[in-house]
Amino acid sequence: MNLISFYLGLATWYLRPSSQPGKFRIGVGGMTIEVDVPAFFIVAVGLVLMYISPTFPDPIKPPGPPVPQLADYDSGFVDGGKNRSTRDYCDPQWEAYKKQYPDFTIEKIELPEEGRKVDKSLTDLRVQQYRYRCKFVATRK
Repeated sequence: MNLISFYLGLATWYLRPSSQPGKFRIGVGGMTIEVDVPAFFIVAVGLVLMYISPTFPDPIKPPGPPVPQLADYDSGFVDGGKNRSTRDYCDPQWEAYKKQYPDFTIEKIELPEEGRKVDKSLTDLRVQQYRYRCKFVATRK
């Protein structure tokens, strides 16, 4: 398709009707010649040139802003028993990244939670603590 538009534009630019009927002026560089051939012949030559010439690449979109490298989220160890999940801790950061980078798709990868039992110094009770982590990856839309 880009070849057709190229050669039609070229023909429109360089092929001008002459003051005499049935003749056409072709201007290339500073040189102009008049030819006495039917218009379909000139179009046929343009089509042949189109098929034997190399293709022209489509215009390249500008790259846009660089893909951001997003920091991982780590809740640190928090006390358990609150019926919380990785989603409860990571979703606010995920939403913030989506608002901060609207031109990118932000993927959230939930990492496995870690658990540990800790003795509280004021009491002799053992408390279960959990650590929630997520990784975020940005890609162009």
